[in-house]
Amino acid sequence: MQEGVAPGESVLVEVFQSQDKGEEKNCKRKARACRKA
Repeated sequence: MQEGVAPGESVLVEVFQSQDKGEEKNCKRKARACRKA
């Protein structure tokens, strides 16, 4: 859900994407945490 990102969450999304590479495995197991940090 990156379409309607809030101004304050934009930074969070960037950091989240950066960690996505290392947390890809956790992302699949925890889809809830992956979609919404």
